[in-house]
Amino acid sequence: MRLFVAVLGIAAAPLLFVAIWGRIEFDVEGALRANTQHAAQATVDLLAEHLDAESFERKLDDLAARHVVNVRIVDGQGAVTAVSDHDYTRDWVHTLGTWFFGGDDGVTVSAFDRSLGEMVRRPESVAALSGVAAVGCRLTEGSRLLVCHAVSRATAVDGTPRLVYVQESTGRAARRFYDLRYQVARLSLLTIPLAIIIGEYLRRTLLRPIEELRRQALSQAAAAEPEATLRVPGREDEIGDLIHSFQALLTKLDEKRGSNERFMVDLVHELKSPLAAILVTGEHLSTSNDPKAARLSEVLQSSAQRLQALVTDVLDLARVEGGMHGEAYEDLDLAALVRAVVESARLKVPGVSFTVDGAEELRLRCVPGRVESLVRNLVDNAADFAEQGRARPAVVAVRCDREGDDAVLTVRDTGPGIGSGDLFQRFYTRRKGGTGLGLAIVRAVVVAHGGDVVAENAPGGGASFRARIPTKS
Repeated sequence: MRLFVAVLGIAAAPLLFVAIWGRIEFDVEGALRANTQHAAQATVDLLAEHLDAESFERKLDDLAARHVVNVRIVDGQGAVTAVSDHDYTRDWVHTLGTWFFGGDDGVTVSAFDRSLGEMVRRPESVAALSGVAAVGCRLTEGSRLLVCHAVSRATAVDGTPRLVYVQESTGRAARRFYDLRYQVARLSLLTIPLAIIIGEYLRRTLLRPIEELRRQALSQAAAAEPEATLRVPGREDEIGDLIHSFQALLTKLDEKRGSNERFMVDLVHELKSPLAAILVTGEHLSTSNDPKAARLSEVLQSSAQRLQALVTDVLDLARVEGGMHGEAYEDLDLAALVRAVVESARLKVPGVSFTVDGAEELRLRCVPGRVESLVRNLVDNAADFAEQGRARPAVVAVRCDREGDDAVLTVRDTGPGIGSGDLFQRFYTRRKGGTGLGLAIVRAVVVAHGGDVVAENAPGGGASFRARIPTKS
């Protein structure tokens, strides 16, 4: 649409230019008429003053300079008794027009004025001598100059009649173009259909492939497992070069992502061996009768277990964010899984009351182990914070429902609620002894299955987590 508007704007530009220039022409002509009329009246008033010749000439010159006009005073026999010429034809309109359309072919105001004949015999002078002030404008041949005049009858101090003739001119370098406006309009009517055809051709050959490229890029960015492939028809032009460049970039990013994922997995595996050794050492020290060795054993085992949990979570997060490659999708009854996880939580956290509501059976296609991790993390997180809340007894309410083609898992607690910060950010935790990766894993699992998860403060207090997963992968 924007391309059509741009092309049509270009095609209609001459018409628009003519309209704008016509407005400028109208404004300039009106301004010249008013200025010459004011200058003529000021000259009539000046003639009525009792001034010596020198003072009169000085004031007349100031008047002509102030109005930028040519003032001439003629006696009854047609002889010019005073003149002051400050007319300057090159105003800003003339300068702009000359830059676009060239000069004025040597046309001058003085030559044009001489072609009008004797001053007192001109129609405007005859009208002024009869007592009617005359104001008007003329165009030179070829419409290159606009010359406006104001003529008034005056009486000198000695009682003799005078004729005040004021002229102002301005160059009209674009006037020829304005005079051709109707021809330009007809030409535009022919060019606009051509512009529409060109616009449609450009839309099909340029914009449509770019829009398709944009659509696929955004689709890949939102996908759980983005691919380094853009399915755009091959082209051998500049658009093809752009597509190949995007393809090369995506391929490089995919290789980098795979390299980072492999590095993380290798690193975690390398850490497991020394961790196992530390745990064995701690267990061995626990058999010692030395109190210092027993304390050292406790510290070693506690730290090693925390580090082992962190390593396991990092590995799980890396695999899930990497797209869970090689992991099998199976049918799973989410409602049954939720009941089993909650039953296990009841045994671990007897101080928290758990409730389960919703569908008795809710089947979805997923990676069962990952979805189980998601449910356990949400339930364990809610149980920990429910115990920290003021409500007694502490309650965790779990609900599993179907909404359209989605399975929705909602977990609420009566804890202190959600504070500031991104709960799903890596290593963000307020749980004592937590790794800070549980909720990050929750979001990664949900996103990997094509869903979404949100967290908010529940209306009655506490926090509420709502995970939505498509039932069909």
